[in-house]
Amino acid sequence: MFNSQQGLLRAGSAGGRPYRLFAGESTMLLAGILVAAFIAVLCGVVMRLMASLARKTKELSEINKTKDRFLGMVAHDLRTPLTVASGVASVLMEEVKDEEHLTLLRLIGSSSKQMLAMIDDLLDVSQIASGTLELRLRETDIAGMVADAVACTRLIASTKEILVREDVAADVGTARVDPDRLRQILDNLIGNAVKYSPEKTRVTVGARRESGRLELWVQDQGPGIREEDLSVIFAEFVKGSARPTEGASSHGLGLAIVKRLVDLHRGAIRLDSEIGQGARFTVSFPLF
Repeated sequence: MFNSQQGLLRAGSAGGRPYRLFAGESTMLLAGILVAAFIAVLCGVVMRLMASLARKTKELSEINKTKDRFLGMVAHDLRTPLTVASGVASVLMEEVKDEEHLTLLRLIGSSSKQMLAMIDDLLDVSQIASGTLELRLRETDIAGMVADAVACTRLIASTKEILVREDVAADVGTARVDPDRLRQILDNLIGNAVKYSPEKTRVTVGARRESGRLELWVQDQGPGIREEDLSVIFAEFVKGSARPTEGASSHGLGLAIVKRLVDLHRGAIRLDSEIGQGARFTVSFPLF
């Protein structure tokens, strides 16, 4: 029974004694029940959303794996006929004397080699993504590797009158790396520097030991890299706002592969650049 003067509600008795609740306490109890019910409903919604997100994530993961497998198969199947085309073009260039036919054969040869390079990059991306690419580490002469990489680039650079020079410390010595993959890193970085640099500039390739690590760097005098491109510069199939000079092509895989190969070596890569002042890529590896 409710007593309006005392603000009490008789709710029954316990142990033979009447118990009473203040009206304010009753309201608080009801509010608590409602809050608990709301939290329970909210938790249920969140759990359902998390379960749905987990399913979608798994589906996307399976789709991504399928894409990687398909990419690898296609790239592998395309490589064989392109290798044949490139080889046939090379053989015919030694036999054909007609300049017009030679021009066509050179075009076939250069296009085939360009496509082969792209396919090799696609195969590398597929292997890295699937975790099947393994490093073959061994002691490697760093100065010799830099010299070979620079020598192979000078011919291409000479067409733009770009000077490619070495800056290798005398005590750089050897390092335990995968020589083929390290050469791939250098070729990509030096090739990019030449590709994006204007005529009559300089590209420097350096190596040194610093605080228990091997550091390699490539510096150019190109246009530099815009701030908005820095966050995506190492992403796959992403091209920055800068464009190669002399009509050179870019498929947006080179730096992505470099980053992943560096990661496999437990290394790090850093980019320093200012617009109009060129770019410097620095790769560092722990010396085991």
